[in-house]
Amino acid sequence: MPDLAERIATLIDEAVPPVTAAEARVRGQSRMRRRFVLAAAAALLVSGVVVAVAVSAGSQRGRVHVSPATAPPSAVHPATGSVIGSLAIPLLDLDVPVLEGTTRDVLRRGVGHDPATPLPDRRGTVVIVGHRTTYGAPFQRLDELHTGDSVIFSMPTGSYRYVVAASRVVDPSMVDALLVRERPALALVTNTPKYSARLRLVVTAQPAAA
Repeated sequence: MPDLAERIATLIDEAVPPVTAAEARVRGQSRMRRRFVLAAAAALLVSGVVVAVAVSAGSQRGRVHVSPATAPPSAVHPATGSVIGSLAIPLLDLDVPVLEGTTRDVLRRGVGHDPATPLPDRRGTVVIVGHRTTYGAPFQRLDELHTGDSVIFSMPTGSYRYVVAASRVVDPSMVDALLVRERPALALVTNTPKYSARLRLVVTAQPAAA
C-alpha cells in the first residue's frame, strides 16, 4: 500500500495535463523534488505525533502523588458547581466527587470545596464540606477517622495525600480558628450530632510525608 507521501504525490501528478517529452523530463525532475519534500513533511508529521504522545504520557504520569507543599499554584479559579476532583478516604470506603462551592445545590451532588479557602496547591487549609445524613451522606462516618488515617484529594493537577492529625467537635463559630494559613492543610467539615446542625465535626489533616 502506498505511503502518505506517495498518495499525495499521485493526486498531484494526476491533476497535471499531458505535456511534451522535454516538458515531461523537467516536470519529472520537479515531481521527484516534490515527492522528496512531501516525504520529508510526512516524516516530520509522524515524528511530531510521536513526540506529542510521549509528552502527553509523561504529563499524565507527572500528575500523581504531588506534594501540596511543592505543587505550582492554580492559574484559574473553578466555577461554582463544577467538578474539580474527587475525595477518597480508604478507611471509610469513600470516593466522592468534589465540587466547587458549598451551596445546597452543590452539596446534593457530592462534597463541596469552600471557595473562601485555597486549593491543595496553595498555602493554607483546604476546607471540604459534606452532608452527614442527607443527599448520600458522604460524611456519615467521618467521626470514625483517627490520627494517621489517609485522605486523598485528586485533581487534574495531581493527587494530594494527607494524614489525619485531629478530630474535633466545635461550635460553628469556632471552625475558622482550627484552620492554619501558613502551610498546606486539609479540613473536612460536617454537622454533628447526626440529624442536627447544632455543632460541627472538623477533621484536620496534614500533607503526607514524601
